[in-house]
Amino acid sequence: MDEVRNAERKAEPARVVDAQGVEPYVLGLGGSVLLLLGGFFAWRELALANEVLMLAAALVASAIAWFTTKKQLPLLGPLVLVAATLSAGAWYAANKEPLLIVAMAMTLLMSVFATWYGQKAFPREKFQLHQTFSWLGMALNGLATTFATYFLVFNATENDLNDFVARRVLLTLTWLVSGALMVIWGRGKKAPEIRDAGFVVLAASMSKLLFYDMAHTDGMVRVATLLVGGAVLLGSSQLVAFLNRGKAVQ
Repeated sequence: MDEVRNAERKAEPARVVDAQGVEPYVLGLGGSVLLLLGGFFAWRELALANEVLMLAAALVASAIAWFTTKKQLPLLGPLVLVAATLSAGAWYAANKEPLLIVAMAMTLLMSVFATWYGQKAFPREKFQLHQTFSWLGMALNGLATTFATYFLVFNATENDLNDFVARRVLLTLTWLVSGALMVIWGRGKKAPEIRDAGFVVLAASMSKLLFYDMAHTDGMVRVATLLVGGAVLLGSSQLVAFLNRGKAVQ
């Protein structure tokens, strides 16, 4: 009789144990609601400066990204970080408060960490969407943060730099080189998410160059900027073509 029971137990399918469970999500949701309520009442009753609240929001966004990067919600972190960075950037554009740059730098650093960790922890074959969102989010965070920091630095020293017209294209060329390097790196590593993020950076640099820099520069500065930008893109094109030889185009 015991032998029959043992045979039946062995025949039963193995039970799947949910190691993650629903508890982290329920507790995390409750904690998020309480944090949002705390922020609302801090703004209404404690009369905290809006910039301080934005810094707190960046901290919360970084914490969410920290915990969700290692959980089963890998897309939430990049989305929250991008939202926090763009909100702080729009706020900075409205009132030029330097504390907002700190908030943007915080989310950028967390975005870099989350992207690096995701690249190591999540295989591209199973988490391609996560990889793409992480790199695109990091690119957007980097563009917004460097744009705000650039104008903060040069506005603070504007009286000393009135004759330094070339300052208008420094950020553009930095973006252009960075985007080209990302495209080359992505091609070399066969990582389309890095390549696509590089294309986003290149699109931002070309837009700034054509619609802003050309209207605020002239003479040798304008000519030199166009020549340098063209040389960077043509050189990058040749290097990518070299890497593509003998390889299937993705």
